Amino acid sequence: MSDRTRSRWGRRAPWIFFGGLGTAGSLIMLGTSSSVAGLVVGWFLMQALVNVGINVILATIPDRIPAHRHGLASTVQGLGLPVGAIIGVQVGAFFADSILTGYVVLAILLPIASLVSAWLTRESRATATEVRERRRVLVELRQTFRSLKFRDYRWVFISRAVLYLGFAMVGSLNLYALQSYIELPPGMTAAEGVAIGASLLLPLTVVSTIIAGPLVDKFQHHRMFVLVAGLLAAVSTLITWVWPVWTANLIGGALGGFAMGLYLGVDLALATLVLPAAGDTGRDLGVFHIALTCYARPAAPRWGARSFQVSTRCG
Repeated sequence: MSDRTRSRWGRRAPWIFFGGLGTAGSLIMLGTSSSVAGLVVGWFLMQALVNVGINVILATIPDRIPAHRHGLASTVQGLGLPVGAIIGVQVGAFFADSILTGYVVLAILLPIASLVSAWLTRESRATATEVRERRRVLVELRQTFRSLKFRDYRWVFISRAVLYLGFAMVGSLNLYALQSYIELPPGMTAAEGVAIGASLLLPLTVVSTIIAGPLVDKFQHHRMFVLVAGLLAAVSTLITWVWPVWTANLIGGALGGFAMGLYLGVDLALATLVLPAAGDTGRDLGVFHIALTCYARPAAPRWGARSFQVSTRCG
């Protein structure tokens, strides 16, 4: 829809702003809900509305940034996941005893951030010819997933989905592995082990994400970075499997975090290389973003068992 929107601010900005505004409303709903049904409805609304803004922001990268800088853009975009996880857990833990206040604070900050993003991504008004062409294509909603017919784009989508699925599975099962499979140091609980491991994983993810994007722009070997990230991620899981001790868990977690950052720094840049049609970047990157929805990062807790419990409850 953003590809074919006509407004005084252009195509993308209205969707970014109103997506943020709608997300703020769903956050208020979550904060005031006192039933499971209310939480479920609010959560689905929040997920749907927050992804409106995220999808459209992705489309501004090929719109506004030269191709030779897409690696850097992918790095900046990729940093949102680990940095957001670190900040989000601290905010969640801070408001653990006042849930509604926490949701209200986020509901105030999100529209402000969306307004700033919309202002920075505003465009000139579309010409009449462009509008007629976009309206003609708009009625063909069946074209939404047409991009997956293209071989290169389809493989980029599949690789993203599989890698994020792997990261999510390993991260989500780590607590249970520490409880029943990995030998921990005396006196350490599984929750404390997860907290320490996350404190090591996230900084390494940030560092490797920062490194990957500029290197991709310099060498232009996108597939090599994806391959290396996938291989490192696979090795990181094998380490703990064959050596089920605490030290191996830290090494595997650090390697997995580095692999994730390496991939975050290149995945969007790779996607922009294989977009099937220049005029449908919003649609095609929106489909590309669907591959991310199989990924549910577990909360990155603070040190200590109590903080881990707070983090997962808020998450």
